[in-house]
Amino acid sequence: MFYRANNRFWSKFLYFLLFVSLSQSLNAQDSLAIIKLYNSTNGENWVNNENWLTDAPLGDWFGITVVDSNITAIQLPLNHLEGELPAELGELSSLKILNLAQNKLH
Repeated sequence: MFYRANNRFWSKFLYFLLFVSLSQSLNAQDSLAIIKLYNSTNGENWVNNENWLTDAPLGDWFGITVVDSNITAIQLPLNHLEGELPAELGELSSLKILNLAQNKLH
């Protein structure tokens, strides 16, 4: 049972990465970093997770700003993020603003 559920997750995840990368010309590394942020900080229970993990353009995901196909800002203050920040956030080379204030992060 776990294997099937896990297999479905990864299938959807890989399809999503492919869709995002092709439709928005974002590199897969940027997409992976913010997906890991969502998964590692209890994204399902955020106050606002509008459009996250959907096929909406990343610039339409709540708190994400995209300029010239690069993620330039992540602004999710007071949004009930809980958990550990993924190291991949440090690899977002165009990120200028990271505002995660007043959440429960470590």
